[in-house]
Parts: sequence; structure tokens; C-alpha cells
Amino acid sequence: MNHDVLESLKTAPIQCNVHPVLSVAALAGFAEILHEEGYPLFEVLGRPLDDAEPLIRAFNETPQRKLLYLAVGTLKTKADAERAVALNVDLLVSATFSRRILDVAVEADVPYMPGVSTLQDIQNVHDAFEDVGRTVKVLKLCPVDFVGMPLVKIMAAIYPDVMFGPTGTVELEELPAWRQLPFISAPMQSYVPEEMLAAGDWDAVRELLRKARQLAGL
Repeated sequence: MNHDVLESLKTAPIQCNVHPVLSVAALAGFAEILHEEGYPLFEVLGRPLDDAEPLIRAFNETPQRKLLYLAVGTLKTKADAERAVALNVDLLVSATFSRRILDVAVEADVPYMPGVSTLQDIQNVHDAFEDVGRTVKVLKLCPVDFVGMPLVKIMAAIYPDVMFGPTGTVELEELPAWRQLPFISAPMQSYVPEEMLAAGDWDAVRELLRKARQLAGL
């Protein structure tokens, strides 16, 4: 299992998510810019997975695929996870914890990052990971708008070995407040407008990514 993908979430300013509406050329171009700007991964959202699957298969044939890690979410079923694994992705992501997705991840030896929103959620993930011999490293806060920073601080105090990646709505201007917290990893959402990617406006994409890095203090 490649734990480096989870480690990369700890130091990435943000994790950019994209919907499967882009051309493979746009996705490959975005991956190249992300790599050049020091961003180690991005996530293709399987909404729907029927659209994401052919896009990822085509992207896998490009040179840019080797430049960074690829996550796929938001998986909901065992069948979704099996399809994602067949695409040779580096990380499985779900909005909430699924034991069935975990079982697929273990069988395929692929990292899995489920979403949590309560202390009980975190404990459930801990117990399930312990059952299969895995250690919880990074969990997705989904949605962070519902959880809120005060509760996240309590979660981190109780589970000090876990980092949390907020998703939902963390605006770029909010990055300094979030990334100064030692238990927060890269916030995850569609930060780069898809119109910008589709148009191949790479100068604007670079400017946005550099702004994010500056705001994150990284």
C-alpha cells in the first residue's frame, strides 16, 4: 500500500477536486500544472462514476498520470470501489465510512479515506481499521460546514494521531485559519473553476494555485 498519498495530504496547500466533465486533454494539462506548482494529488469525483471511468482510463494513458497521485470519490458502494480499483487509482474516498469499501481497499492494497462528522464516526473507523490491521492517518471532514472548527479541535484532542481534511466549504481566504492548525491537512473541494480548466487558461490556474500556497503558509 502506498502510504505516501496520505502523507502528501498533510503538506499540500489544498486538494483540488474535478467533476468528470473535462476532456482528457484538459485533465492532463491540469495535472501537469499541479505537478509543476508542487501539488502532489487531485481527485476526480465519480458523480457519476459512469462518466469518470472513461475519463480516468484515457488519463491513465497520458504521460501526466505518472506525475501525481489520483484519488477517486465520492464512492458509495462496493461496486463503486471495485470499479475505482480497476482504474489503478491511488486513493479511495467516500463521504462517510463504509466497511464494504474498506474491504475492497484492503483486498486491493489501496489507501482509503472515509468522511467523518462526529466522534462516533471516528471511533467506528478506528475500530474497523484496527480489525484489518490498518492505522488511521487522515480522515475527511464531511461536511466541515456542519462540523465546525470548535468540534474539530475536540476531535483532534481526543484523536491526536489523526489529521483531518475539511471538505464542503473552505474558501481560499479561510486557509490561513485552517492550515495554522497542526491537525488539519489539505482542504478538499473544487477550487479551480472548470471553465478555467476547459479553456486551458493555465496562467490563471497557476495564479490561483500560488495564491492558495501563500494563504496556506506553505
